[in-house]
Amino acid sequence: MVKSVIEEIDTLFTPKRIAAFGVSATAGKLGNLLLQSFIDIGFQGELIPIHPTAPEVMGLKAYPNLQSYTNSIDLAIISLHPSKVFDAIKECVEKHAKGIIIFSSGFGEKGDEGKKLEDEIVQYARSHGTRLIGPNCMGLYSAANKVSFFPGLPTEPGEIGFVSQSGIWLLMPL
Repeated sequence: MVKSVIEEIDTLFTPKRIAAFGVSATAGKLGNLLLQSFIDIGFQGELIPIHPTAPEVMGLKAYPNLQSYTNSIDLAIISLHPSKVFDAIKECVEKHAKGIIIFSSGFGEKGDEGKKLEDEIVQYARSHGTRLIGPNCMGLYSAANKVSFFPGLPTEPGEIGFVSQSGIWLLMPL
């Protein structure tokens, strides 16, 4: 059965298994902030940290790559150096990820070389039917579905919804 676009996008807001690339065995790194956000909001699904050498990250079993995880995933979050993002995208596509969010920056906003890499990633994801959000995306938030990319956001759902385009600089002190 072919899913509608709405059903495909809805999967991004209602994931059951999330793989997180770019987490660190060292506390305080950006990838860990993303993972902590899902823990703090009370995400009910499975969080799958991807780390090349750490057996555990933030109390969760870590995997050296996505292929070493045996189940399918709904969503992947990538917070890696731009030079490593395409390899992570390939792992996600091979694992039949329904959606990928690229938190990483350093693509089209950085010039021609970054734009070329961004275009290659988009073309690859499209050719495999994988939904892609980003790069340089600050993520999604749904209190109702316990999906959050930043800690400290409200955990109770409300009656207002919105879509925003912004930059991370808005979150940084001036």
